[in-house]
Amino acid sequence: MYHLSEIEHVLSIYDTTHSFKETIRLAGYPSRETLRLWLRQRQQGSLPPASRGSKRATRPRHSNVTPEERIRACVRSFGDRNAIRAVAKELGVDRSSLYTWIRKYQEGSLPMKKKKSKRAPQ
Repeated sequence: MYHLSEIEHVLSIYDTTHSFKETIRLAGYPSRETLRLWLRQRQQGSLPPASRGSKRATRPRHSNVTPEERIRACVRSFGDRNAIRAVAKELGVDRSSLYTWIRKYQEGSLPMKKKKSKRAPQ
């Protein structure tokens, strides 16, 4: 996930070069598909407003969804694409994450307990 400042930087390069290839070469990211998406979002006015000095990504990198909530989400989503979209939005996670949880649940490998952090306590 990219920070809004990174998105704005890439879009400003594109505004100067008017070239997907040159923009990606100069910035080092994103893919052509992602750049097209950002341009479409900007054109439709659906890019989030610029935040002043915020270092926060547009979506949190790690969710705070407990293993129990993941299991409930899997059960609620089985076989219904609309339910998957609604559950993912409700939990604030990407649909691809929910599909991964469902696959792991069906395989029996979805963790039942939250992993302990390896980082030192702050």
